[in-house]
Amino acid sequence: MTQILVLGAGKSATVLIDTLLEAAPAEGWEIVVGDLDLATAERKVAGRPHGRAIRFDVNDTAGRRAAIGSAGMVVSLLPATLHPLVADDCVALPM
Repeated sequence: MTQILVLGAGKSATVLIDTLLEAAPAEGWEIVVGDLDLATAERKVAGRPHGRAIRFDVNDTAGRRAAIGSAGMVVSLLPATLHPLVADDCVALPM
């Protein structure tokens, strides 16, 4: 099962998360939604079986690398200033 990690669960992430979770059963995806506020990520996943919410702190290097390293695809919806941290790990870590 391919894991897709979506970083950021703000308002702009809602449609993407819903679309991915809708397609997940047919595509064999697990959608992991990471946000600093775990409750926000949990609301976006809404208990759907192919979704999982995690607390994600982009400034926690070990946690960030663990989450990114376990994903087959990463979508960052974090503020643009944080993209370099995520991008560097995506390039450096095996997927």
